[in-house]
Amino acid sequence: MHCLNIVNMSKELNREEKKKLAKELFLTAKHPQREIAKIVGASENTIGKWVKDGKWELLRANLTTTKENILSNWYLQLAEMNNNITNRKEGERFPTSSESDRMIKISSAIKKLETETGIAEITSVCIVYADPSTSNSDVKNNSFKVVVLMGRKGLNTYIIKAYCNHTSNYEFVEWFYDISSLVQGLTVQYWIENNTLQNPFYQQLFIPLFRDIGKRHGYMIPIRPDTRKKPDKFTRIEGTLEPPVRMGTLIFNEAEKENPNMQTVIGQFTSVSPTYKGAIDAPDAIEGGYYILDMNIMARAGTYRYQKRSSRRY
Repeated sequence: MHCLNIVNMSKELNREEKKKLAKELFLTAKHPQREIAKIVGASENTIGKWVKDGKWELLRANLTTTKENILSNWYLQLAEMNNNITNRKEGERFPTSSESDRMIKISSAIKKLETETGIAEITSVCIVYADPSTSNSDVKNNSFKVVVLMGRKGLNTYIIKAYCNHTSNYEFVEWFYDISSLVQGLTVQYWIENNTLQNPFYQQLFIPLFRDIGKRHGYMIPIRPDTRKKPDKFTRIEGTLEPPVRMGTLIFNEAEKENPNMQTVIGQFTSVSPTYKGAIDAPDAIEGGYYILDMNIMARAGTYRYQKRSSRRY
């Protein structure tokens, strides 16, 4: 999997050019609206209005154009621009700043699409699992809020996207919508850890907050509470995740390795031990998601397995 890497050089584009580029990115790259806003140099509200007024969600859902056709069209656009430049008078055969910006963006999009492996191609089932923490602060404390997009195919479990930070409850809920925009067209379950201590926050804070933010986005994330009674955190993380880590079947998205959130996740993984007193909220959340993936797959197969967990350390 690879992430789109386009430098924001679109300030010289006019409104219609920005709208056209935003539409292409929305329909073909499936990036969050806030990221599209940064790329094209428009506000999130403007992107949201274009999406709604132009019914881009419906267009994307009904899009049947193949990857090959998309690439072919982009190459044709580049060829046409190059031909126009070549046919100019001597001394004028160079791209304008707007043309140069456009060519850079098309080239970047081509590179991304040619090397991209879509979520649907590497997973047969996806879930989102979240640890909400009880803090509503972006000031550092012992707890991190975590939202993780995970997928399973065969023996492999993929950590596709992760958010892990000290942040507000509002931003925590927005993470769900960022991930939702990445998995358009896929069936995804959204889970939130909801133990006895967390339940008052879930009922009185998060359900109303998801409702309010959902109104702004035009749809609600169908969250589910994970009320499983969980054993000791280290024992649970080690028992569930040590085998796939050791066997190489728990796979972190290489394209996210420079993302500070994913770096925090990896850092917490390397810190797991019986004596470690710091935060391991990310491994805890991934264990929760891994367990639910196991349960879903076994339920589909009509089989359940029971085994005693051995004690192993990383």
